[in-house]
This record gives sequence, C-alpha cells and structure tokens, in this order.
Amino acid sequence: MNKLMFRFLYRISHSFPSYIAHGIFISYIALQWFIGQRFFTVSGNTDLHRFFAAFPFAFILYVPLLVSSARIKKQWSFPYSTFEISVSAILSVFCVCLAATFLTMTVPFAICIFGNVEWSQFFCGYLGIILFSFCAVSFSFLVFTLIENTAAAFVTSAICLLACNSIHNIPLYADTGILVSFLIKSISFAWNFDAFAKGILSLKQLIYFLLASVFFIFLTVVKVEGLKGNCNESFRKITRLFLVTFVLLCSACSFINIKIDLTHSRKFSITEYSKKIISNISEPVSITYYLSSSLKNLYPQVKDVSDYLETFSSASDEISFRIVNPSNQDLQKKLEDYGINGQPIRTNSVSSSTVTNVYSAVVIDYLGMTETIPFVLSAATLEFDLAQKINSLIEEKKPLVQIVCANSLSVENDYSYLFPYLKSLGYIPFVSELPSKASVQNKSFSEFTEVPLIVLGCENFTREDTKILEEFILDGGRAFVATQPYSVNLKDDWSVSQSNNQLYFARMLFTFGIYFKSTLTADISNFRITMVSDSNTNGNAADKKTEYLNYSLWPVLRPQTFAPDGMTTFWPCAFDVDNEVAEMENFYAVPMLATSTAAWQMDKTDGKFITSPFACPAAPEGMEQKGQFNIGAVVAKKGNADDIRLIVFGDQYAFSTPMIAYSSSEAMDFRSLEYLGNSLLLLDGKKELLELKNKATFNHSLYKISETEFPDAVRKTFLVCLLMPMVLIISTGFYFSWRRRILLNEKVDCK
Repeated sequence: MNKLMFRFLYRISHSFPSYIAHGIFISYIALQWFIGQRFFTVSGNTDLHRFFAAFPFAFILYVPLLVSSARIKKQWSFPYSTFEISVSAILSVFCVCLAATFLTMTVPFAICIFGNVEWSQFFCGYLGIILFSFCAVSFSFLVFTLIENTAAAFVTSAICLLACNSIHNIPLYADTGILVSFLIKSISFAWNFDAFAKGILSLKQLIYFLLASVFFIFLTVVKVEGLKGNCNESFRKITRLFLVTFVLLCSACSFINIKIDLTHSRKFSITEYSKKIISNISEPVSITYYLSSSLKNLYPQVKDVSDYLETFSSASDEISFRIVNPSNQDLQKKLEDYGINGQPIRTNSVSSSTVTNVYSAVVIDYLGMTETIPFVLSAATLEFDLAQKINSLIEEKKPLVQIVCANSLSVENDYSYLFPYLKSLGYIPFVSELPSKASVQNKSFSEFTEVPLIVLGCENFTREDTKILEEFILDGGRAFVATQPYSVNLKDDWSVSQSNNQLYFARMLFTFGIYFKSTLTADISNFRITMVSDSNTNGNAADKKTEYLNYSLWPVLRPQTFAPDGMTTFWPCAFDVDNEVAEMENFYAVPMLATSTAAWQMDKTDGKFITSPFACPAAPEGMEQKGQFNIGAVVAKKGNADDIRLIVFGDQYAFSTPMIAYSSSEAMDFRSLEYLGNSLLLLDGKKELLELKNKATFNHSLYKISETEFPDAVRKTFLVCLLMPMVLIISTGFYFSWRRRILLNEKVDCK
C-alpha cells in the first residue's frame, strides 16, 4: 500500500496543473481574507471565523484538480485490491491537499502582527479543514470513478461541491419546513464545517465527516468492483450489511448534540440565563433580521449575526427566524415606523466616494408587541440584546433610569447619544431636576427613590442639593456620578475653572470614602489628536497644515473588567479611596477603573492649568505624583457587596456628543457609553445581564499596529502570506522536475 501511495504522490508531484492549483488555492485563501474581508480597514478584526469559511469554496476547484492529476483510472489494473488502490489514491491526494493547507497557516501567524488570535479557534478550525478536505477528496474520487470522461468528471465534481457548500442557505430565504431544512443541512459540507470555523468542537459534525468519507470510499469500491464483474452474492450481502449499518449510525448520530465552544468568550453558545428566559416563552416569538445585501460586502462579520440568530431561534420551537432584504420602499417605511433608520456607510472606489444607507436591524414580535435592535454589526453583545428584549416583552415592563445634568451642557444637545443608548439597554430614561430647580412639571430626583440616578457634572449643585443627594444615597437610593471638581470650557480654549458648588460636592463624596485630587490626571497612554490650521501666505490660497499631537490630558484606558475594550477619557480627575471614612456610615469603596501605571498628576502653573495641546507636557517633567490612579470606584454597604449605592467616575465629558465625535475616526467610539451601561447594570443589581453583556471580551481589534507602522506591516504580510508560499511551491516544482529528468537520463544510460 505504501508503494501505491508513493506512486500516486509521484504522479501528482510531476503534474504541472497541480502546482497551478496550489498557487491559486493559497492565493485565494490569503486574498479573500485580507482583501475580501477588508482586514486592513476599520472593519478589520482578528476573528478567524471568516478566514476558515473561505476554505470550502476554495476546495470547489482545488480538490477536483488534484484528483484529476492522480489519474486514478490507469491504476485499477494493479495487482492490489480495489479497496487498497482507492484508499491509497485518496490518502495521496489528501496528503498533498494537507501540505497546501498547512501553508495557509502563514495567514493566522501574520494576523498576530496586528492583534490577538484565539488559538483554540485556530486549532479547531484546522481540525475541521482536515476532516472537510478528506471528505471532499473522497467525494471527488467517487465522481471521477462514476464518470469516464475526465473533463466531465471535473466539471460535475466542482458543481456538486458548489451545491454542497451553498445548499444550506435555502432555508434562510425560503420556507422549506423543518424536515426539508434538516435534510438540506445534513447534506451540506459547508454547514457542517461552519461549527469548526467558529471554534466549536461538535461531535456530531466530526462523526458526519468521518461517516461521509467512509460512505464515499465504499461507493467507489462498489462501483469499481461492479465494473470488474466481481459483484457476487457474498459481495452483495456485505454491501447491504454496510448500507444498513451506515443508515443506523446516521440515525443514531442525529441524536448526538455534544458541542464544546472553544472560543475565548463562548460567544456562539447560549448561556443558562438566556435558556431560562427562553423557557418562559409561552406564545410564538418571531425574529426578523433586516439585512441589506450590500452590507455583507462592507462588513462580512454580519454573517455571524445571522448565524447566531439562527442558533438562538433553534433553542425553542416557539421562536421562528427569517432574513429579509429591505430593498424596497415599503419595507423601509415599515422599519421607519419601528424607529429604525438606514445607517449611512461611506464606500470608496478608485474614482469616487459614495454614501449608502444600509440596514442591519433585528425586529422581535411577541403577542402584538415589538422590540427592536436598530443596528447591529457583530454578535458580540447580541445574546445580551436578545435576552433583555425578549424578557421585557414577556414581563411587559421596562426599568426606569433618571438623569440629572448639573453642568453647563444639556442632555438633548450635548448628551444626545445617552437616551438612545439607555433605550438600547432596555431602560426608559427621563430627565429629573435638582431640588433647587424642581417644579410641578419637572420633579426632583429625590422624589424617585426607587429609580437609579445618573448625575452628569456638579457645578449647578447647591449646598442644599448636595445634602439631599447624600441623603438620597444613604436612604437606599442608587446613583452613578460622573464628574470632576472643576469645569472645562469645551467650546473655546479648554480652560479649567472651579466653583464653590463643585467644592461642596467633592466634600459630600468624602462621606463615601472618595477623595478627589486637586490636580489634572495625565497619562502617557493617551489619545492622539489632529490639529488642523489654515494660513494665508502673501495673498495666496490658504495653506492647510495638519499636526498630530499626543494629548496627555485625554488618557486612553487599557481594557479592564468594567471597560473590556478600554476607553478614552477627557481631563479626568483621579481620587483616593479612604475606607476608614466610608466605614463611619457603614460603607466601603472599591476601585473599579484606573489609568495606566505611566500616569501622573499635573499641578497648576501660575495659578492655572495648562490645557493647550501645544503646551501641555507629553511626560512628567519634575516632582509630580506618578503611578496608577483611580478614576472609577464602587461604593456598597459594608457586609453586603450586592447592595451597591454609588458609582463614581471622575469624568463628566466622556459621554458628551462633541467629545465622542471628536475622538472617533471612521467608526463611532461608544466605549464610554458601554462603561456607563456596565455600571448601570451593576448598580441596578443585574449581574447576570452584566456578565451576558460582557460575554465576548476577547479583543479582536488591530491594536498592535499604529497608523505609521501600518503600510510597512501590510507589505510584510503579503510577503509572508503570498510570496513565500509561491517561492516554496515553485521551488518544489523545479526540484521534482529536476529529479524526473535525472531519472529519465539514468534510464537512457541503462539502455
């Protein structure tokens, strides 16, 4: 059998088309990931799901080309059994396919230059590729055995593989019924492989590929034995026994549902919390995913959204799921009635730049009531959104949250993202007033003792207002306070001022063990701002000048427990935690958010803080206090960690619309709002929902490479992933060609 394998390997290694197939296969995998999946754009990430999803389609032409190069039909006359010849040929092609597959590993290793790779997903994905390729090779050998003409066999094999990789999409767009849908997915290679591509080790899918491969090999042997005229009664009995055994095994495997989600955050699994909510569904729930077809090309990761929605809906017979393309005006008008508007996405080509309105919205219907997820691009927080939306439909109520804006900004204009974000969390937000400004129409926050309170700034707090807030918290109220003991002039020169009211408020926080510093907090880990200026020279047209500055007073926080993706802060004020003071009122405070260890405290110079980006120091210059500083803390009742009364965040501007817009690039940076959402759920005692919200905590962003390093990293990536494999393939081809020429010359000399 080894001699047979070497003979087949010899034929493949001396086949010129096979080398072309290797080059096209490896190039397609690399280019489909880096170019097709827009890896080098703002939507690029290191999640390998879409990388592995390209392999089934790459095998459509690649595998039939390799099988045709083995020239199996010429080998049936060898003095070996049909089974030995078939298995040897299949294993030979499989080994060659495996060698080319291993060359594609340069792509995941190159991705490590840009960000983090989930190695569990890497190993699981390549395990699936090994199983898939063996099954595809076995199937192609069967087709080449059934069809005499090589060209016809190649075309038929490619068409069949294309069908097997696409047929599973039919139930998503047509009502095929449960039985037909099950049968369609059962014969789809790509659908069964997708679990491995996601990072899920599924015993059912593993057995599926093994059984399918054995079945195709068996049919190949039966066909060849039939051509040889060896189908006697004994052979027919063995065939029938095998078929009966195969059917019984397939039936038994349909009941196997053992899956291990190997992704870091178990993001493709449904948690027990969600299962508990799903079990409470007593009437049909309809989930409709409105997805623009153009968005699939711009953001390929929306495929994960549809995949997870399908997985979620399969958890209960009461949940139905469908995908709709909102391409016509009637559907778009219907979505507007739901409060869903198309999102403008800029697309660039060589000659033009256009803005396209796209939809990626989820609508959930239950007993005539509707909940929506207006726009979703990834499955990171999708389970959280689905769980809390469905739960609110079942319970027919939503929690309240009140907001007090106590600085010179307004909720409507300057915190315009706040209301939509809180609504997306399932809350009903409303604005309340300070007691000193309350009226019959606008009630004080102190009247809503059961409703959690968000405080933005403190300069409008009078001494009496401050005392009422303290009593509100001491009496059982819950508050999230985002403030500094000073104000920054956002609309002019970013100058810093301080009022007596802010000092009163800071002193009130002493009660809970929070002691604000009288400095500004700066950090070497900071936001790089873009300064643009126009200047006229000698009456000529304006000369536009751009300068990039690392602004130390806008610290960028690294990923932390309550800010899993990190966040940008603006002139934050650090504070110390003193639990000896907090214990006097039976409280204790725990830090929850901190700067990097390279931060420092900036004092006043000549009686004022220097905030100009051009004059602000980029690093500590003297005897400043240095180290890691707290800018967020949780205050709870002593002896009861679940009774959280207060969360303090030393930044009132991180949630403001102008600062979010200023610090965002191509995609809006809502990480500060995510931190607010995490804090609110913690404050509201919804720890299970908080864990669900932060379920997907693995950082898939391209954070390792700066903008200046990006072009050089791209060149190195293509060098490693394309040029090096091509050089290896060409060198191998030349080597075998050279060896063949030597062998031919030796034969001539012998004659």
